[in-house]
Amino acid sequence: MASLQYLVSRTLKPLRTQKAYKEALLLHDWETIVGSEFARGFTPIEIYTQTSGKVLKLVTTSSGMATARYVEPVLLQRVNQFFGSAYIAGIKTTQGQIKKSIKKPLNENLPKINTLDEALQALGKHLNVN
Repeated sequence: MASLQYLVSRTLKPLRTQKAYKEALLLHDWETIVGSEFARGFTPIEIYTQTSGKVLKLVTTSSGMATARYVEPVLLQRVNQFFGSAYIAGIKTTQGQIKKSIKKPLNENLPKINTLDEALQALGKHLNVN
């Protein structure tokens, strides 16, 4: 017969995997989750565990440190809304350099296509089919 520890571990493994995936998505899709106004001023670094729960560590500029206390409840609400529960218990901010992500619009390098014939010709060129 399997031990209780083994059964609980097997039962909870999908939840741990799902939360780790969501943590990675939080770091990757930060601007989408909190909005561009907060993403410009705060960059997530890591999520770590303390006795009080999970803490999201953010880096910000010196002026961001002055506003961090006031915007923390909104950031916490948006992050926990992303997780679907009160997953993050607190936010810790540190002063540092914010990395600016350069995201090009998806349609920047796409040709302008008006008809089906143009679309098929563009596809053929892309696939090197004459």
